[in-house]
Formats: sequence, C-alpha cells, structure tokens
Amino acid sequence: MNTQPELIWIDLRTDQNSASALAQLGQFFRVRGCSYGESINEELRVGSPDALFIDLDYPDRAGLRLIQQLKINYPSMPILMGTIQHSEELAVWAFRSGVLDFFVKPVAQEDLRRCALRIEEIARQKRRQSKRQAALGDAGMPEEAAPGR
Repeated sequence: MNTQPELIWIDLRTDQNSASALAQLGQFFRVRGCSYGESINEELRVGSPDALFIDLDYPDRAGLRLIQQLKINYPSMPILMGTIQHSEELAVWAFRSGVLDFFVKPVAQEDLRRCALRIEEIARQKRRQSKRQAALGDAGMPEEAAPGR
C-alpha cells in the first residue's frame, strides 16, 4: 500500500517549456495532474487529495486569484506553490493568502521531503477528526414568510 500523500498538481505555467516541479513531486507524493483548462473543482470532488500544488513559472493575476479562490472554497486544503519567479513580496502574499508552503524551482529534495511529512501529518489529523455538524436550533419560521413555499 502506498502511504505517500495524494497531491493534485495544477499546471499554471505560461510557458510549457519552463521548469516544472512534477517529476520532483512524484518522489514524495502520489500525483494526479490537472491543467488550468480542466475543472479543478471536479478533480477535487473525484477523490480527496491531501494537498494541491500550484505550479507556476511567472505568476499572473489570474493564477494568484485562483489560489485565493481555492483557499476560499476549500479552506482546510493545504496549498503548495512553486514558481521560478522569486520575490519577498510574492512569498509574503502567498503566506498571507493561506499557502502552506512556497517553493522556488527547482525545489530542493529535502524541502519536498519535509513538506510531504508535514502533509502526511495534516492528513492523519484530518482523518481523526469527526465530521462537523451545524448546530441549528429551532428558530421557527418568521411570520412574514409566504405560506406554501
């Protein structure tokens, strides 16, 4: 049984000839690929991955907005980000937007190993948690509510 964490790799590179983290990720994760044109939400519904890896070369606004939207839609999903472009401003933005880890490609093997261990622990803790149920009281219907609807 493969105990590596499952990761969805989302390819947001603008130049398909630029460095990709895919080969390196395969050493530490079970990877399923997804390109920007595919339905990312559908990929997330098909299985229950342990994390997402957003593979960028030179981030653009659309890619960064996607990261923010994914974090809003899947707040407990760990998001990893890899890019060729490195700046302190971009790294700070990533962490403030909820990215778990930020990598400059090519990614150091030790950094990926450490990250995989962290994702394994997050997944283990998630499995131990019970399902959350909304605590709804009996508020009754407001008098203004139209009858029969």
